[in-house]
Amino acid sequence: PEHLAFRFLKDGELEAVEITFGELDLEARAIAAHLSRVANKADRAILLYPPGLSFISAFLGCLYAGVIPVPAYPPRKNTHGRRIGVIIEDAQPSLILSTAPLLPSISSYPGLSEHSIRLIATDTVASELAGEWSPGRVEYGETAFIQYTSGSTDQPRGVEITHENLIANLEVLRTAGNQ
Repeated sequence: PEHLAFRFLKDGELEAVEITFGELDLEARAIAAHLSRVANKADRAILLYPPGLSFISAFLGCLYAGVIPVPAYPPRKNTHGRRIGVIIEDAQPSLILSTAPLLPSISSYPGLSEHSIRLIATDTVASELAGEWSPGRVEYGETAFIQYTSGSTDQPRGVEITHENLIANLEVLRTAGNQ
């Protein structure tokens, strides 16, 4: 648990922010416990995070809770968020996860007013909740996450990635890393 899991370089070279495996697991379990209170297994959650480590904790928290994460980039300033609107219409999420500073701008995205989507700032979830989490059963063929295309040439399209797909990809990475 004390070994380094991830290091994020804010400026691409210096100013590292780090998280250990133990810290990451604690954050993911706390997020999962919170999600278990407000969502059901297989509910979908759009993840809108700036570059950094918060996304990783939220993604794993979703997997721990059985909630299907739908990663997306928050629209930049002076953009209308059309892509997010298309993803909301297609994915039918019950949640949007992000950081507290981004939630005010997210609340004005197209499509939110027509759907009852709960906004959650995962960076405000109390770490004490981690003790409430209990693992659930996961089937290989179940959807682990939904990945959307960029939408640069057409509407963004979602691809369901199963737990089996994810494990196979991780195994390829592990094998390649050991060569």
